[in-house]
Amino acid sequence: LLPDPTCGPDVQKAAFIIEEGYKPLSYFQQKEKEGVYVNTKDITASSSTPVFPALHRMASANKATEGEVPENRKMVKYWEAHYAGGWVFTIVEEKFVIGRRKSIIAHGLYPYVAAHFIQVMDEPFGIGIAEILEALQEELNTGRNQRTDNINYSINKILKIRKGAYKDPAAQFRNAPGAIWQVERMDDAEWVRHPEVNSSAFQSEESIKQDAQNAVGVNDYNMGSTNSKLNDTATGMSILSEQSASRFKLEIQYLGVSVGEVGEQWNGLNAQFMPDAIVVTVKGNPNFNNGQEAQVTVTPEDLAGNYKFSVLEAVSAQDKRTQME
Repeated sequence: LLPDPTCGPDVQKAAFIIEEGYKPLSYFQQKEKEGVYVNTKDITASSSTPVFPALHRMASANKATEGEVPENRKMVKYWEAHYAGGWVFTIVEEKFVIGRRKSIIAHGLYPYVAAHFIQVMDEPFGIGIAEILEALQEELNTGRNQRTDNINYSINKILKIRKGAYKDPAAQFRNAPGAIWQVERMDDAEWVRHPEVNSSAFQSEESIKQDAQNAVGVNDYNMGSTNSKLNDTATGMSILSEQSASRFKLEIQYLGVSVGEVGEQWNGLNAQFMPDAIVVTVKGNPNFNNGQEAQVTVTPEDLAGNYKFSVLEAVSAQDKRTQME
């Protein structure tokens, strides 16, 4: 997804939005039968999109044997000033324009919602968990690779042989069970011993993992770990649960805004495309029918207008504490 870079964190303020993806030929052909696209025969006759590893994975369902040409084609949708009733262009393989029409969505919004884990001002994309943990994960991987190398050196030792003592040392000093080595002097051949991994290397890994948990607000207790390092008393578990719950609550508040925007768009689409009346089930709402499940008839007129959708926060430290007790 490539929104207008000047739109800031609100994609609805973008002058344009570009969506890239891959679709099989059958998708375009079916859409042409439905009257959405035109001239899809040009796509069939074209050369295949360059094959990349990611495309191979996405096209695996359409491949009979290894080496066949992937059926998927690159598709680009260009949404122009959607809030002003702009046009939508569909381009395949960067040269075939198979769709050009006015947007039919009545709610006046781009059909996209930005969900930020951490919002960054003046940028359409925020900061996600992967970016937060990137440096820590690299540090963790480096330490594990070094320990693996050390173990390999310890198991597959290097043999040190006195220079010039033997013409073919590789054949004479064959490392195999039951092998016999004939030497002129007892110190002609010696193993080079590497020091074993000490406890500080493992302590460093634990420290990195703790930093990662602090960065995202998720600890071993939340993940169901029975790590003995955690405080297993009722008070200790309660403190851990309270701290994580407060962090989760903040994250849900961030994401709740985006979920609310999804609800607004969903409501607008229902008001535009739903039948004259439908029956829906309402349950779990303490402000309606005393919280009991009920069947309600809804019409498009009921959904018309501007509604505000919000997310009910379900994070509860008390529930965790009750389960623990």
